[in-house]
Amino acid sequence: MRSADSAIRAYLYQFDKALCEVLTSRDGQIVTLEGQIEDIDIMSDSGTEAFQCKYHEGEDFAISKVAEPILDMLCHFIKEHIIGKKTKYILYACFHKNVDTIEQDKLHEFILKTTDREIVRKYFTRIFNIFGIYR
Repeated sequence: MRSADSAIRAYLYQFDKALCEVLTSRDGQIVTLEGQIEDIDIMSDSGTEAFQCKYHEGEDFAISKVAEPILDMLCHFIKEHIIGKKTKYILYACFHKNVDTIEQDKLHEFILKTTDREIVRKYFTRIFNIFGIYR
């Protein structure tokens, strides 16, 4: 379990990112904190950008730490794509040792091998539909 200090840093990390987005927003953009999609939603006539912020400064990157937010984004994408909405999803994460990209094969392997019952319960039927359509 993370300490209170770590939780406060995570909130500040998200707040800093939100403040940057507010300060650099353009006319016509609506920036929503704790938005309908993710931690930060930026809506404009051209579509939506949805930011999820994860802060784990004392930990090395592991796919298990970001699998659930990515799966949430994928599931949301499917619903939005069907009705023709454009959403750009951005995972903004900080780890002790960061990575620049996440390989789809690593995520797929995690999904197939996970023993996390919550992930299986929440995403099982939706996961295989997603990978069946876009694989």
